[in-house]
Amino acid sequence: LTVKEKKPLEILSEGEQRSIALANFLAETSIHNNNVCIVFDDPVSSLDYKRRDIIADRLIEEAQRKQVVIFTHDLTFLLALQNKCQEQEVNYLATTIRKIQTTTGIIDKSLPWIGLPVKGRISHLKQELQGLESKHKNITPDMPEKLKEYEDGAKLWCEKLRETWERSIEEILFNDSVQRFNPAIQTKRLEKAPFTTELYLEIETGMRNCSN
Repeated sequence: LTVKEKKPLEILSEGEQRSIALANFLAETSIHNNNVCIVFDDPVSSLDYKRRDIIADRLIEEAQRKQVVIFTHDLTFLLALQNKCQEQEVNYLATTIRKIQTTTGIIDKSLPWIGLPVKGRISHLKQELQGLESKHKNITPDMPEKLKEYEDGAKLWCEKLRETWERSIEEILFNDSVQRFNPAIQTKRLEKAPFTTELYLEIETGMRNCSN
């Protein structure tokens, strides 16, 4: 294949080459009915956010017909996939694969904290709160180190709670119209954003209490 006597590698950018390769791959997988699962490894690296969004839509479309497995380090792309799955009512499972010291392939069923939606963060905070309450009950005068352990844990918990309030502004108050790590602004989502002065005051009070 040549374009004006030049090979595609001499003309196309890395992102354009990746986009064409993905299109070819998806076309090939549709040829045979036995292709019931397809696997991608960081499919949107080197792509701008517009192409990322198009590819996310295409992969969600494919996921309605077969199993799609995606490995990615890209949090923006992950959040986009999750949002699109929820909008289109496509079932998905997100897990984290970690490396601890020299051991790789450790499966964590939850996402990293920074990628968790508000609902997931609240569940995490409730579990941690139970542990903190237990630590507080077990503090005795002869074990002052337990008090410090509890105080450090409580401080971190309050920081996470504050971050959850912040995430709620993006996800709930503004209905994900503006998202961290995402350069695009979804203006249409503002139509269903439940922002009110009362909700703002509630969030401001909650964040102030966390800081205090």
